[in-house]
Amino acid sequence: MGEVAATVNAFDSEFAKALKNLQLRKGNHEVKQDSVNTNERISTWQQLEKLGELIDHFFSKLPLHVGVPKLLEKADELHRRKEFLHAWTKGFRKVERLNLLSPETVSKEINDKDRRKYEVRARFGSAMCEATLVQEADPGMRHPHTLASLLAVLAKVQSGVQVVLPDEEHYWLVFNGTVLLYSVAAPLITAGFAAEVVEYLVFAVLALENVLLLCAPKYLDWRLQLCKAVCQCYIDLKVPEEAEKFAARALDKIKEQVHLESLDPLPLTESSEAVYKASENNLNVLLFRTQHESLANADAVLAKLEETFSAEGDRLRALIEAVREPTRRTVRHSAPAERIQLLLEVSLKVVEPHLQAFATADEARSALEKGQTIVASMPPPVEGEPVPIPEPEPAPPPPAPAKGGKENPGSKKGKKGAAEPEKLLGENAPEAGPPNIPALEAALAEAIKAMENTCQAFPMVLHIRLLTAGYTYEQPWFDDVLKAAKQRLSQAADYDGQESREVMQALVNLMLATKAVEEEASGDHLLGLAEVLYTCSDVVYRQLPDAITDAGLLVWSLVRTLLAAMLEPTGKPIEVDPVQKTLATDLLYKLHVIFTKLDLDDAMLRALLAQRLGLFLEEAGRVDDARFVLDGALQAMYAFRGHFTARARGAADENRRFISAVNLPGEQLAPGTGVGETEQAFACLQADVFQLRGRIELKIGLREQQAKAKRRKERVLKQVEKRDQQTLIFGKKTDKEHAHDHERIIQAEECLPNPVLTEAELLQTADKNHYERALVLLQMAPFHPTVAKRSQLLQEAAKELQAAQAMEARLLQMASAPPQTPTRGRPKVPPPPRVMTVNTTEVTVEPVQVALASARTATQYAVFCKPLGSGVGVSLNNTEFEGTGVFLPIEDRATIRGLRQNESYIFAVAFYDDKCAIVNGLGASTQEVVTLFPLPVLLCWAYLCLGATRLGCTSVAKQACGVIFKHFFLRKASEPLWAANPFDSLDLNKDNILAASLPLLRSVVQVLYVGGELSTTGLGLIPNLPDAAYIEVQTARLRAARRYVLGMMVSAYLADEALLNEGALRFYNGIAPLLTLRSRSSHLSKALAACHMTLHQLRSLRDEQTVAVLASITYELVHLYRNLDERQVSLLA
Repeated sequence: MGEVAATVNAFDSEFAKALKNLQLRKGNHEVKQDSVNTNERISTWQQLEKLGELIDHFFSKLPLHVGVPKLLEKADELHRRKEFLHAWTKGFRKVERLNLLSPETVSKEINDKDRRKYEVRARFGSAMCEATLVQEADPGMRHPHTLASLLAVLAKVQSGVQVVLPDEEHYWLVFNGTVLLYSVAAPLITAGFAAEVVEYLVFAVLALENVLLLCAPKYLDWRLQLCKAVCQCYIDLKVPEEAEKFAARALDKIKEQVHLESLDPLPLTESSEAVYKASENNLNVLLFRTQHESLANADAVLAKLEETFSAEGDRLRALIEAVREPTRRTVRHSAPAERIQLLLEVSLKVVEPHLQAFATADEARSALEKGQTIVASMPPPVEGEPVPIPEPEPAPPPPAPAKGGKENPGSKKGKKGAAEPEKLLGENAPEAGPPNIPALEAALAEAIKAMENTCQAFPMVLHIRLLTAGYTYEQPWFDDVLKAAKQRLSQAADYDGQESREVMQALVNLMLATKAVEEEASGDHLLGLAEVLYTCSDVVYRQLPDAITDAGLLVWSLVRTLLAAMLEPTGKPIEVDPVQKTLATDLLYKLHVIFTKLDLDDAMLRALLAQRLGLFLEEAGRVDDARFVLDGALQAMYAFRGHFTARARGAADENRRFISAVNLPGEQLAPGTGVGETEQAFACLQADVFQLRGRIELKIGLREQQAKAKRRKERVLKQVEKRDQQTLIFGKKTDKEHAHDHERIIQAEECLPNPVLTEAELLQTADKNHYERALVLLQMAPFHPTVAKRSQLLQEAAKELQAAQAMEARLLQMASAPPQTPTRGRPKVPPPPRVMTVNTTEVTVEPVQVALASARTATQYAVFCKPLGSGVGVSLNNTEFEGTGVFLPIEDRATIRGLRQNESYIFAVAFYDDKCAIVNGLGASTQEVVTLFPLPVLLCWAYLCLGATRLGCTSVAKQACGVIFKHFFLRKASEPLWAANPFDSLDLNKDNILAASLPLLRSVVQVLYVGGELSTTGLGLIPNLPDAAYIEVQTARLRAARRYVLGMMVSAYLADEALLNEGALRFYNGIAPLLTLRSRSSHLSKALAACHMTLHQLRSLRDEQTVAVLASITYELVHLYRNLDERQVSLLA
């Protein structure tokens, strides 16, 4: 026994020492993906692995009756430290696998009750850890696997409760099980899965009712909360009759319990009676919510309320709970149903006296302040004359509330028996004598006392709900309730609590601002609403998320119309009124903060808003603010793309979703697989945001570099000035010294036009990410003054994009079907694992299940990983990343976490038998896998083409243009002029056009226009050319015209009028030299007719230049066809 005690002491000591050195884990939502946090996560994982080895070592040395409770104790400590994975795998799951309830594996040293206790504790611990890990991986409940996993957790908890239900001394485990059931089921109810979880909540209620010790009054509130959850599930499922039955049953159970308590000779304590009474009232509120449908009119509703509830506050709560609809949006108005309208009218009758109490208190306070002002303004009394002091009138006793919620006598102004401050003050107080201040103070005290009673009977939470219902349903009495809310907030005493007052104040401000915007959507009103939302505290965001979201989306919908007049179709700001631009910038910035606080689920909206805001801030010179906004947007975009990856888990094309952000049929991916249209558009937006952020980062770097040069020059000037002032000591400076000082000043103020340090930092951050490196190089090029250096950078960007395309092909090979096994014999080692998903910090792999050339059978495996290029290949010691070296069943997948973004890794697996012995050693390694989210490589090529054209690097522009043409256009074989029209040399690849995302197609159109311009660059006017080049020039212009027309056709498909107008102008300017010839080619007719037909696809031509182009083309077509007969026209067409 002493040896066991020594082992336990050593276990406790070593575990406490290891736990002390372990860094406290943060939640997933707090972790930013950067190198510092990645290093911390790797270090923490290594410490946890050593801690797991420590647990395994000591547990193997302890007898079962000592080791099991000690292991559960250590698992609980790990759970408290939020190390859910190791608490589960090294503690709770290990106890579960002992099968303590099985007679074959049970130690005789553990009795039956302890076996059940330990087994249930292990099940509950495993359930807590599994539920937390599943919810962290998919907090939005988007994936069906999440629902299945959480339902399995609920089933495990239910089975554990059933095990200990017969043991009365383990009642606390039953209580913990019900708490765990509710904590797992609550988010599922919110997500709309009430049908799947209602049975577990019903079981929790029945379990509480069947344990005598849990029927005590102190557990009654918890049972009532579970009953509310069950009834809410039934209401969500549109079966209110079941909710009524369950609530009635629960009420009967409580009444039965009260009856049994009354049989006890000892009377109930006051606290117990209050608990039972409150529980009955709460259940009656639930019953009224389901029974009010059978009440015919307002009198019947009032009679039912008076019969059921004795307190007026409970009647109000029942009415407002019956009116409340959780799915109804606060800011969006709608007409109520007939039954809801009836309840609203009854609610107003009941609450009207309470509303008047706030008005009376406000009037009494105003009257007292007015009287004090009059007294203060009166002349001082003449010495020797007594000042008449009126006797204070005795205050009447406070009126008792009338039965049925009717207004109290004296509650309204002018009623007999009420203290009337105006009469006490008098209409002509200065002439009639000083006001009766004591009487006014007594009236105020009486009004304040009545208001205190109102605050108890009509709590602020009910006032907020009534205010919300009145606004949502556009009730005529909304202004009265709003006025009462203002009066309630203006009182100095904190009767309602600071948090409730803060929420009501924010709601009142929000409703007033929203109402003003709905009446007139002016800039001032929009800014006022945005300011209200912007200044709300975290408490308000937590209490009113739906109302703030709806109001924010209302502002955004109106801001978009404002932005339409300020931005080009490409997103670039145009010259507008500075006041309007400042207004748009302020609105966008406030919306960005609002949606960030809300953690809005619409990733596309948040990214688009951040991009627009970044452009405005860049133009205004606020580059630091722009960097902050775009950094947050990129982090949010990484998170949402991770959600996209998680949502695809288990899909047939899961292993192809991460390969490319472009999904064109007939290319690398199989048709119908890969990312969807929304994900493609989101990836395009991410490329835009990253490109903008890189440009802003370079501008900040250049500004810092120039500031450093300025400081360097100032320092040298101070040194020169100091030397000049020391002439009397050292003598005058020579000409050589003057020249040297001048040279030093020139050298000090020298500053490169490009930010060298920032460029190196951006390229180092991009690391192995070829997409980001290409975009960084593209943004670096304009900062260099020479065309040669620009061309060099753009050529490097082209090489990076080629490497990105090669990487996508390599990933497709690793993610596709497993490699073919040798036809003769079995493989000696496992093949490389199959890569299933990749993101910025995680890689999921799957082992290829093959039979190895060994007598032992592999039943489990482990994954090993290392960065590429460091040392030799993968070894069994490469377990520094989370998820490596962990034994998993051969059919499961492994997810390696904690990887560095934009780093390349290689992976290998090792197979093990059921005794954890390795089978034939470590397997073959994969090719390099880069941790990133792919960007649309074709969009990057389009950006490279457009950027190279602007910078005058035509060779790179033509190369990029050729890549785009290869994917979206079909070139026809070259034929002689007499056999084919040069205008027909190019055609659309319709399948790829239809499959491409809209942002990519807009860039393709711009590349088409640039390609047409590049093909005609250097071609002068045709009449000035020699006869030898005459035909070639005409052919080149016709082919360029075809590109313009194809771009116009795609623009018409996109419904982008601006791009269509640009194409029409380019077409006419390109073909105009051919129209000046006396002898025009017959091939012109088809080009003119195609442009004419494309322009007619617009419903209305609003651009004056496009209208002129259409008129000119029509004239030329008529002129060409005038002298042709029907056969010739048909041949030309």
